[in-house]
Amino acid sequence: MLKNKNHKKPLLVACDVYRPAAIEQLKVVGEQVGVPVYTEDGNKNVVEIALHGIQEAKAKKLRCCDYRHCR
Repeated sequence: MLKNKNHKKPLLVACDVYRPAAIEQLKVVGEQVGVPVYTEDGNKNVVEIALHGIQEAKAKKLRCCDYRHCR
């Protein structure tokens, strides 16, 4: 897996607040590939979630943060 080969420690940020099933699906995929998923249950502000996800990645010294699915 590329994350292992490049010694990356990614964090997925679940920002699709309008499709709760997408967040659950991202959690499942994250678990399958060994990547943590940042979520904020109840928060509908995607910009805030993305910013908090970036802060979380920095705090945990994670090198990659995926927030491309923010709407």
